[in-house]
Amino acid sequence: MFSIPSCAVCYQQVHPVKWPAKRIVCGHTFCTECLTKLILRKQPCPLKCRSGTLLHFRDTRTVPFSIVPTTERDDRAAVAHVIKAVADELQHLELSAEEKARRLNTLGRRVANQLSTLARFASGYRDRLADHKNELMKFWDAERHLQVEVGHEKTLLEELTAAQHKLLKASRNCGSASADSCEALDLLTDLSCDIRGVKRSREGFSEHERPSKRRRIA
Repeated sequence: MFSIPSCAVCYQQVHPVKWPAKRIVCGHTFCTECLTKLILRKQPCPLKCRSGTLLHFRDTRTVPFSIVPTTERDDRAAVAHVIKAVADELQHLELSAEEKARRLNTLGRRVANQLSTLARFASGYRDRLADHKNELMKFWDAERHLQVEVGHEKTLLEELTAAQHKLLKASRNCGSASADSCEALDLLTDLSCDIRGVKRSREGFSEHERPSKRRRIA
């Protein structure tokens, strides 16, 4: 027992190859040619079941059917086969869902482990960052202290340079004074030499006169 559907517009029996049928969302069946005309004319379902909603190509579905005559036993076998196929598909979906749930649980544990590891690393990095900040503050303090010391050294160097200039000037003044004193000493030395020479000449003259006096006395 079988029945071939017909178009609700032209009432012509459809054929899976020669005259294919299309079903819309509301469940009514039309041939491809009539349904195409309705869509292009922007008309709703001719049976007025969708409150005047316009038809679109996205609302159409192909109607698979067979024109081979079948018996009630064949229909029951086909229905049982379809039910079995649906049950197998549901079982497969359940198994795949369980497998996906296991994978999600495994992935969740891994993510939790990674998050805990990252948290430990983050705490360690925060401690290291705090240590680096403290070292940086110490370095800045040492740098400021060094700058102050460098300023003091520059001041001392300037004072030392000024003292060197003063000492050089004083040494030059002392050099001129020592030259004058040396000339005075030379003059005094020459004068003392002359005085000593005069004394020696007088002593020699007195020694020569004494024998003559003795001779006269004699």
